[in-house]
Amino acid sequence: MDSSSLKDWPGWRSVKWATKVMQSVASQVPIILNTTTVKLHKESNKIPIRKGVRQGDTISPKLFTACLEHIFKDINWEDKGINVNGEKLNHLRFADDIVIIANNFNEMESMLQDLDIASRKRGLKMNMKKTKVMADQSVKHKPIIINGTELEHVSEYIYLGQRFTLTERNQDNEIRRRIKAGWQAFGRYSHIMKGNLPLCLKRKVYDQCILPSMTYASETWTLTIKMERKLAAAQHNMERSMLNITSKITKPISG
Repeated sequence: MDSSSLKDWPGWRSVKWATKVMQSVASQVPIILNTTTVKLHKESNKIPIRKGVRQGDTISPKLFTACLEHIFKDINWEDKGINVNGEKLNHLRFADDIVIIANNFNEMESMLQDLDIASRKRGLKMNMKKTKVMADQSVKHKPIIINGTELEHVSEYIYLGQRFTLTERNQDNEIRRRIKAGWQAFGRYSHIMKGNLPLCLKRKVYDQCILPSMTYASETWTLTIKMERKLAAAQHNMERSMLNITSKITKPISG
């Protein structure tokens, strides 16, 4: 699931609570919580600031994370989720990108409703367009409706930039997707990579802007020989393009 845009920040009660546990931003709290006015020029009227923190503000991610922590503390999911070594695993969080884990559709719907209610109390709401449901093929699908909106069932989903699916046991399609992303990045910098700049500068652009796109999250891959060759071939083709080599050089066979 994903939270909606944070242009209007959560309730100040949660922000006040959040700042109590965030010593690193304590000095900035008065700026957020106190009433502030600004003047555009000497003759303008004072303009009251009614919203303290907007999306993109440097302090916004910290406050949002602390506010979300407050929301989850209000939810009791101790008996929900899957059992992992005697502990219940029911959700994973990275900023506002959250994965809810449940044993069945009824439990999933109940957990999502709990989260939706707790979020609305703090001024946040779930983004129903980005919230998807994924289940094992052996489980019979059941509609999940939150606030009158039926959530979409999908067989795959991009989470934190990586393709996630329960229907495949290898990462072949993910690796192909990353190779495509690498070529897209290469295309964006084609004026540099195919230009007349020194090779040392091209290499820096390749290492810093193109290679990371192609190898993102590669630490989680289980590579096969076939996929290793595909990655190597993509890299070699990019290097040939950087050197402006348009045709393969073959060694003549003497006879």
